[in-house]
Amino acid sequence: MTDSSILVRIQTDLTAAMKSQDADTLSTLRMLKTALMEIKTKKSKDAALTGDEEIEVLQRYVKKRRETIDELRKVGREDLVAREQQEITVTSRYLPEEIGEDELRALVRLTVEKLQVTGPKEMGKVIGAVMAQAKGRADGATVSRIVREVLGTWSGTESDRRGQAGVLGRGRRAGFGRRRARLRSRAGAIRTATRTG
Repeated sequence: MTDSSILVRIQTDLTAAMKSQDADTLSTLRMLKTALMEIKTKKSKDAALTGDEEIEVLQRYVKKRRETIDELRKVGREDLVAREQQEITVTSRYLPEEIGEDELRALVRLTVEKLQVTGPKEMGKVIGAVMAQAKGRADGATVSRIVREVLGTWSGTESDRRGQAGVLGRGRRAGFGRRRARLRSRAGAIRTATRTG
């Protein structure tokens, strides 16, 4: 990616697609330009879209295309999938290269440790932190899936494990204490019965 804004690059590529009569690319670029301009009009007159805002718009567009592909496949319309996939390919030219799953999984584990997550109930916090660190280089659905996988096998940090062991230890000691008390009570009852007998 260059330092030029995504919108400027799309406008330049749109002109080139018109000259080359690349209808498929032209259609996608027009859709992307419209989506970006719609967000831009919501800002003050002279304000430009930030890089993060542009990336977010394009990522939403890619997400919609992927959802459409899933729906098309559910109803057996494979003949329409290629068109949607082509739109994803064109849009991806303007997005940062995505982080690989292995690297993303390592980032999730590091984030879990850094945030001292106490269990799966904090999944939302982990997802938000990972997405912020990925800076547009990770798909939200993929991040959610990997976070769910990591927290599903989560066993806690070292301090958490020590705490869990302490709780278990106290539970065992309490159990042993109750059993000793019952044994003493039975022994006392036997001695009393022996003397009275």
